[in-house]
Amino acid sequence: LNQRPLPREFDFHTDALRFRPGRERSQYAYVFQVPVRNLTVTQDKQSASVHVSVTALVRGADGQVVDRISRDIPYRMPASKAAELGRGVVTFSTPLHLAPGRYTIETAAIDRDSMKSAVRRSVLVVGAAPSGLAVSDVALVRRIDALTERENRADPFQARGAKMEPEMSDTVLTSGGVIRFYAVAYPPVPVEGAVQVVLELARNDEVVL
Repeated sequence: LNQRPLPREFDFHTDALRFRPGRERSQYAYVFQVPVRNLTVTQDKQSASVHVSVTALVRGADGQVVDRISRDIPYRMPASKAAELGRGVVTFSTPLHLAPGRYTIETAAIDRDSMKSAVRRSVLVVGAAPSGLAVSDVALVRRIDALTERENRADPFQARGAKMEPEMSDTVLTSGGVIRFYAVAYPPVPVEGAVQVVLELARNDEVVL
């Protein structure tokens, strides 16, 4: 993170998606994702693997670190699934609880098998919580997996016995031409009725759906 210029030896994606608002702090989800094709795949007769380490610092407007995220991700599959691994992504998400203000998120990733590194910086502005109906950011869905354990209510990507994995790249691979979106609505309590959702999809500033 302190190198100049910042290393950019491979590409990855990060974002902080807004979810549950709060009076003092709002819940966000920090998401990291890197396509396996951007990493070094180590393969032998038994297995194929990748290994990436991630560190992210969340700094307030005064430059002080208010949160730190660190994750080491070794991933291994049978050698027979090496092609499938190469088409996949390495991803993780973790919750952030932030007060209103302006933040800088600095993310450093290291490909452990090649020791290549890359750094990204992004700015996040957290506003005050709305007084009425609130809605999360809208995310594209990469995949949906059935939960094999008890639902974690602190994870905004888990709902109704399934876990959603967001798509962070600019290219979406569809299944049968279907594109899925994910968002969460937070109506004021007590809830008086169903929430109606209207979604517009535009291309080149023209609404197509």
